This record gives sequence, C-alpha cells and structure tokens, in this order.
Amino acid sequence: MNVYDYAMQIELDGENYYRKLADRSRSTGLKKIFFLLAIEEIKHYKVLEQLKRQLGMMHLESTRILGHVKTVFLEMKGLERSLRFSNADDLNSYIKMRDYEVNCRDFYLEKADQLEDISQERIFLQLAGEENKHLRIM
Repeated sequence: MNVYDYAMQIELDGENYYRKLADRSRSTGLKKIFFLLAIEEIKHYKVLEQLKRQLGMMHLESTRILGHVKTVFLEMKGLERSLRFSNADDLNSYIKMRDYEVNCRDFYLEKADQLEDISQERIFLQLAGEENKHLRIM
C-alpha cells in the first residue's frame, strides 16, 4: 500500500468512526461536532485522491472548523447542563479518537519530510495542521 492509499484509508476510517460517535451521542451539540469532523475527513480524502492521481496543482483550503465548533459549544452551554460519559465505552471512544488524531497528525508530519515534491509536502503539512485542529476539538 502506498502512502496515498494508506492516508486515504485513515481518512475513511476517521469519517466512519466520527459518524458512529454522532449516532451514539445523546447530545445534539456533540452530534453536530462529530458530523462536522466526519465531513472534514471526507475533504481530506478527496485531496489525497487528487494527489494520488496527480491531477495538477493540489490545494487544501484551511477549514474554519474550530470556529464552528466554538459556536456549537456556546449553544450547548445554554441548552445542555453537562456533558458526561454515560459509560466506559463512551469514554474509551473519545480516547480512541484523540489517539487517532495524534497518529494521523504524526503520520502526515513524518511523510511530509519524506516527500520530494514541494507541493505534496505542503499538502501533507496542511493535513497535519488540520488533524491537529481535530485533536484540539477531541
């Protein structure tokens, strides 16, 4: 499996897991946040797919997910009294996703160092930055 196939797979895995977290969450606000994160993973997948196919100059737009999530948290503050993990499985799911985001970020940083094409290196560094935003959210 080449670097692009591997990266595309981790983005698909992240999307699927965030959707599962959204489905299981009892919090409307967290459902929104997990859905936003799933959408971000789809965007990453599409950029990686373009890189793999070498479809010309690639560009990854920086997202505004932190601003969107901040808005959701502010809405939640007024509507939801507290956020609690209902069981150990929920807590483990959040920990798993936090660790997933760390691994993704580190993977992109490591591979960026190994890429010879400067534009591809730049995309991988941007992906690392986006995964770091996801880590902050988690």
